[in-house]
Amino acid sequence: MASIEVLPARPHRAEGKKHNAALICLARRRCDVLFAMLKTKQPYRGTATA
Repeated sequence: MASIEVLPARPHRAEGKKHNAALICLARRRCDVLFAMLKTKQPYRGTATA
């Protein structure tokens, strides 16, 4: 099951990925979160960042 936690873009860029590859990774993560929300019928519970 996909994690509901959403990660920022910086770790993808820190891994040395190019901009487009990092965006694709983030889009995939967002899709995984959306699918998990639909599957479990739970609302999004984002964590507040400082």
